[in-house]
Order: sequence, then C-alpha cells, then structure tokens
Amino acid sequence: MTAPSSNGLHHLTAIAGDPQRNYDFYSGVLGLRLVKHTVNFDDPGSLHLYYGDGVGSPGTLLTFFPWRAGARGLRGVHQPGSFSLRVPRESLGYWVSRLDERGVAYRGPTRAELLTSGGSSTHVQVLELRDPDGIDLRLVPFGAAGVAVSWDGADVPPEHAVQGLHAVELWVLESAATVSTLASLGLVVVGMRENVTVMGVADGTGVLEVRATGQFLRGREGVGTIHHVALRVADDDHLRRLAAVPVAAGLEATEVRDRQYFRSVYFREPGGILLELATDGPGFLVDETIAELGSTLQLPPQYDSLRARLSLTLPELVRKP
Repeated sequence: MTAPSSNGLHHLTAIAGDPQRNYDFYSGVLGLRLVKHTVNFDDPGSLHLYYGDGVGSPGTLLTFFPWRAGARGLRGVHQPGSFSLRVPRESLGYWVSRLDERGVAYRGPTRAELLTSGGSSTHVQVLELRDPDGIDLRLVPFGAAGVAVSWDGADVPPEHAVQGLHAVELWVLESAATVSTLASLGLVVVGMRENVTVMGVADGTGVLEVRATGQFLRGREGVGTIHHVALRVADDDHLRRLAAVPVAAGLEATEVRDRQYFRSVYFREPGGILLELATDGPGFLVDETIAELGSTLQLPPQYDSLRARLSLTLPELVRKP
C-alpha cells in the first residue's frame, strides 16, 4: 500500500471582527463568492462564513469566524502569519485599478520570488494588502484564468478572478520538526528563501511556507489572526489513513468530525500550529443549489431546533444585489 499523502491546501480559517465588514471585503472587494452562511459547529451562537469560487472548490476556500465583540489577537509565533491568493498572470493591472477604485490601501507592485508546488521558481510583481481586521495577504499573479469555477452574478470578470489559495505562511520558532511533520503527510521541500522552507505536493494546490522566526513574540488567538490551515484529502479512507500519521508520531489528534460539507481531523504540529485534514466532499451543494449558495443561513441538523432563536440573535448580512 502506498504511503498516504495530502493533496495540497483545502482552506484556511481566520477570526474576523464585524461580519458585514468581512463580507464587504472578501466578496465586495476581492470578488469571492460567499458559498456558505452557517454557524460555528462548535459554538452555534457565532457565525461561520465560507468564501471561494462558484462552488466552493477545495483549494479556493477562505473561512471566517466573525467575533463582533471579540478581543483583538496578536499575530506571532505558533500561528499561520499570512496568506497569498493566486490571480491570473495578466491581471495585476486590473487589481491595482480595482483596489484604487474601492479605496483599499496596498503596497506594490513589489518584486517577489515565487516557488510553486512543482518546484519551479520565478520572480513576479505582487500586491501586498491587509484585510479590515489586519490580516496580511498578497495577490500573486501566476498561471492562467479558468482554474476557479465562475458563477452568475460575479462582479470580477472570469479572466481576472481570484483562482484560489497560493500559499499560507506558518510562523514557528524552529522549522525542523514542522518540516518533518509536513513531510510525513506527503509534502516535499520545493525551495528555500532565507529562513523560509517552502513545501508543496506534486500536482497539488498551493504551498506552505514554514518561516523559522527564532526568538519572537508568541501569538495570541483573537480577531485579526489566522486560526488554522486545512490540507486536502480525497475521501474518508484517505482521511483515516493520513490522520494515523501524526498519531503514530506521538501527536494528539481529534476524532473524525462531521462538518457537513467535509469531514475532518485536527491536530497541532510540533511548532504549535493547528492543522486540519479535510475531505474534498461532499461539498457545499448538500443543502443548497448552485444558484442558492450562501444566500440564507444554513444549520446542520443538530442545531435546526435552534433556528428561531439563532435567527434573532445572529447578525444579519446585507448582501450584494
């Protein structure tokens, strides 16, 4: 039997403040589709918003826990520090204009070395910006349009649309143990950049950039920080086999958790960062049609009896027409 291996990035989850402000940025500015408006399955009194391409394909997903009254976090070691989104190669001018029109501050274009999951290296011009809660992200022009699924009502033309996650940066004191754990999950080193080890999966989606910070402030979870990053697995059998790998290395992992749109296992790698292994399916069409995705609050069956109360207490979103 071949050794199990991750299929790349599935999603990242961060903690936001005001949900409307979060929606206005990720949907209104970046043009991502809100594919699911639901609750945190571990805390149904708070929202969980999922953004992605037209159907919420694995590898395109950004998800957020909006905590309107939440304390601000502190970005630091033992956390994912930032992320990059991939846009089509010829789209940088479009995004400069779009950000200018919407009054979004950014830095660049600046020259950066780009390392891919296939091991190639190139230099590109990128845009660096922050979301409304202070999370750092980059728009990276790489590859052609058409990887992400478009949808009716998108206000970013398909030839310029965000194509998915390119990279998530992991901040750890020392990188060796983290790199070893990721290697056991099937990721390979595709390049080095100063104190950053870039790891990816052949033919997979996205890379992880392991940054060895040395002595640095410890992060504190809260608004404006990235909560965890999820790696793709194909199905339940793949999940079971891959989840056994960190357990065999002495790391504690959760039981399989049913998130309705995928099933997953969580564990902390030796650098203290929370990782998730998430299945590709069943996907976001289990409770809405393609046309309906993200249009109304969806609850898993275990919370359906709370619908009336949650509809009154959860914040509403004013959606784009």
